[in-house]
Amino acid sequence: MKIFTSFRFLAVSATAAAALFTTGCSSTKHDSGKGPGPAPNHPPKPPALCLLKDDDGHAIPANFTGTLGTTHQGHAANHVNEIRSVQSACCENFDRLVFAVDGIHQPTYTVQYSQPPFTDCGSVNTHSVPGNAWLTIKMTPAQGHGDGQATLPRETSYRCANLRHLSITCDFEADLTFVVGLNAKKPYRVIELQNPTRLVVDIKH
Repeated sequence: MKIFTSFRFLAVSATAAAALFTTGCSSTKHDSGKGPGPAPNHPPKPPALCLLKDDDGHAIPANFTGTLGTTHQGHAANHVNEIRSVQSACCENFDRLVFAVDGIHQPTYTVQYSQPPFTDCGSVNTHSVPGNAWLTIKMTPAQGHGDGQATLPRETSYRCANLRHLSITCDFEADLTFVVGLNAKKPYRVIELQNPTRLVVDIKH
């Protein structure tokens, strides 16, 4: 890994209560004196995607410092990486994006905060991305399609604490660019995982 009661009331008449008292009836079940009580109020379990482990099998820490700067990592990929899916999770302290990469090699990537306007590559068309802050993720050689068919949606909306939207602004000639729309500019981290190959981007709330 490199460094995302309810209450019931039973009305009993005085006559019935007296009858029970005089007959001395008792239940065969012994009451502990605590009563059934309300059901335990356990917090919901976090999504499995929030509990990823690193390549050594250790849990990835939920707390991290992160960065507001640029993260760049070069890789000598031996083919054009196809990004087959992008999964998301709204975790307790951060929101997570997981990019599933085919093969065993990561693409070269650059992650940084950017300012609009954004444009679709190869054109002058403005690409509007919802949000108040924007994190761009550029991968090369990479693509979001295979056999002439897109493998990824071009627009995806989220309802997390910070993660709001994901757009693809470029998927051309082995250049693949995502723009992440956020509610606020917060520190992020990037994690590389193998078996299977994944690139993880966590953004703090």
